[in-house]
Amino acid sequence: MRGNPFHNKLVEDAKCIFSRFGWKTYTERWFCTNGITTYFDLFARDGPLKIACEIETTSRHAVDNLRKAQAIGMPLWIIVPTRGVRQQIQRSLGCKPVFSGDKPVAVILPDELRQCIEEYINCKPII
Repeated sequence: MRGNPFHNKLVEDAKCIFSRFGWKTYTERWFCTNGITTYFDLFARDGPLKIACEIETTSRHAVDNLRKAQAIGMPLWIIVPTRGVRQQIQRSLGCKPVFSGDKPVAVILPDELRQCIEEYINCKPII
């Protein structure tokens, strides 16, 4: 993985949580759409359900990450280490902290990931 050790640990922790739910996970997953190639820190899939995840320790790439997810029609979960980073990203994106069925973006803390996966599974959104 391309991040620093703290970033990579957050990726691995998220990967383990998705795997416990039976999801297939891929790190540094690339997608090519309309001639544009983009990468996500983590991609998780369970049948038709799929989520692109980015680990962000600052807010500087949040808007770019949302744009690349929107470009390929992928729900995006931004996993952040602190409430402060979450608030900064929420302000820059104008979104709520957790997945709510009709929103394809979530900004969540690592300890919220299990609950978000359960809600996502139960909601079974069409995205």
